[in-house]
Amino acid sequence: YSDGEVYCRVRFCQLAELEYLQDEWMSCLSASKQRNLSWLLERTSYTERLDMLVIFQGLWVGFELGNIRQLFALRCDEELQRYSSRISETWSKITLYDDEIGASVDVITAQSLQGRAPFASISDREAIIKDMDSGLLFSKVTNIRTRQRIQEEILGLDLIIPTIKTLHENSKLLGIGVQVIRRELTQDRSGSLFESLCSMWSPQASCFLETQEGIFASAIAPNDVDPAYLAYFLVFIAALRKFAKLGDDPPQRDVRSVPAQARIEPVDQTLFARRAKFLGYNSRQIQENCNLINGHLPVAHSPLTPYRKRKQDLRARCGRPHSYAYAEIERNLFITNLARARRDPSRTPSAMFILQDFLRAFFR
Repeated sequence: YSDGEVYCRVRFCQLAELEYLQDEWMSCLSASKQRNLSWLLERTSYTERLDMLVIFQGLWVGFELGNIRQLFALRCDEELQRYSSRISETWSKITLYDDEIGASVDVITAQSLQGRAPFASISDREAIIKDMDSGLLFSKVTNIRTRQRIQEEILGLDLIIPTIKTLHENSKLLGIGVQVIRRELTQDRSGSLFESLCSMWSPQASCFLETQEGIFASAIAPNDVDPAYLAYFLVFIAALRKFAKLGDDPPQRDVRSVPAQARIEPVDQTLFARRAKFLGYNSRQIQENCNLINGHLPVAHSPLTPYRKRKQDLRARCGRPHSYAYAEIERNLFITNLARARRDPSRTPSAMFILQDFLRAFFR
């Protein structure tokens, strides 16, 4: 049995108070996975969201009990729960909010749609139409009009279709950002990452947005935007933009290319700390890192990477970016570019479209 199937059976037994059957299903798992599952079942804020996905059985092939503790160790409960809700909302929409159609989501359908970007990718739209016409997708749904409505809903999605598998993969990239921020800005582990940063943040007289590396422009924040959360978001995208120069995780290697390197660069550490201080954060770690290099720091812009036509693997649309994507992200991942990236359809989605979708999935 897969981890996902065991979880669904155990959760059913828990809700039905069938302890003897619950123990029997638990015994299908290794000792470490049993501990992880028991730990998960105690956290109702997560199980209630996962309950909303049980009907979509094809999604559960991507459930990984072995990674559960690492997910919770991030202390990003709000972000992880937002992503889980996004999965539920997306697949409910695809299946017309009909439980019978939802139950027809099989593994082939889930894996074929996983990572597709119907709005941003012309090739994805063509593949979805082809797979619907052939009956590969939703093979149990035979009514022609219903299939047409399902196809219309899929093609109308302006996001990358999420699954439980993409939650696990994208959480690894989320974790890279968390590690950078905790190492460079705060050692506080007492609460969530957002709470830790809030404890060392002071409101600023004006709102500034970074438009290019080290260049800020004043802006008027909407009344419904929490200034503390905006600062948190700006720091997080800065951590992702420079993750290979602020940590130990390199971009994934491109096919037929030299392996990418990750190395903590003092210049980038200093810039990252000074940026955080400018946004209102202050801690002993920030003060120390602000002075790693004294004086004015020249901002090094990453070189433009020549575009080469390549077939994009759907698996490259989640998790740690590949080298060619990281070069685009390092140069362009600023809040002022996110809306533009969302509006630009092409043959395949750009690295910036993929990253803005990642951010929309996890953050407010």
